[in-house]
Amino acid sequence: MPEALTVLVAMAAVVAVLAAAFAWRARRMGRPPDALTDHMVEVYQVNSAPGEEEMERFMYAQCGEVGCEFLEFADPGAADEEASLRAKVAVHTTKQSPVIQIYV
Repeated sequence: MPEALTVLVAMAAVVAVLAAAFAWRARRMGRPPDALTDHMVEVYQVNSAPGEEEMERFMYAQCGEVGCEFLEFADPGAADEEASLRAKVAVHTTKQSPVIQIYV
């Protein structure tokens, strides 16, 4: 039994070292150390179309990877909505598009 415990402790140590190495490499490459994927996330700003009834502008981000359901909205009333949204996206991925304007 003690041998099995020793093996488990050794495996846990290896996993911890690998996680630290992954985070270090990501930081070295200028990426967030905890980003989970490299999916392309598109950032949208939705505005009212010229000549149409005014609506409240909002921003959201959606992952373009098939099967991925990542979707985040900017915090309404934030001083910099785009920065707050991009901070949320950075936890999911390292790839973000420029802002795409949509008029409805």
